[in-house]
Amino acid sequence: MPSAMVPAKLDLGGFDVADPMLDDQEMARVNRRGLIAEALGIECIGWVFTSLPLDDGLLLSPDEVVRIARLQNDHSTDKHFTKYALSKFVSCAVRPDPAQNGAPGINPFMVSEQACAMLRDGILEALPSERRACVVREAGA
Repeated sequence: MPSAMVPAKLDLGGFDVADPMLDDQEMARVNRRGLIAEALGIECIGWVFTSLPLDDGLLLSPDEVVRIARLQNDHSTDKHFTKYALSKFVSCAVRPDPAQNGAPGINPFMVSEQACAMLRDGILEALPSERRACVVREAGA
């Protein structure tokens, strides 16, 4: 289910890009694929996305952090022996790597349990005006 805090369009380096994760029709396809995978006895373990390199050596944009936290929350399970909800969902960013003359570099990420909990509780968000960090809700808001 889409979060009200995540914009339907993302601003990536001056380009407005529709977020396919928020498109109901696309999510229906993703969910259908999930049902097919489940019927085959396999599970979705991650998400691979491509983008251009980020400015100033950033590893993830605030929008990507929020999206990864949302996906980890959506794919959490209590199958751990402690029954504590956890996620093993991994996101991989594929971007041109300047150190390899622009060849694709694959960088796997998981955000912290704290980031997932803050997003779940409506405390964490990404704003188009803030390009380097996520924003925390004001106290009492």
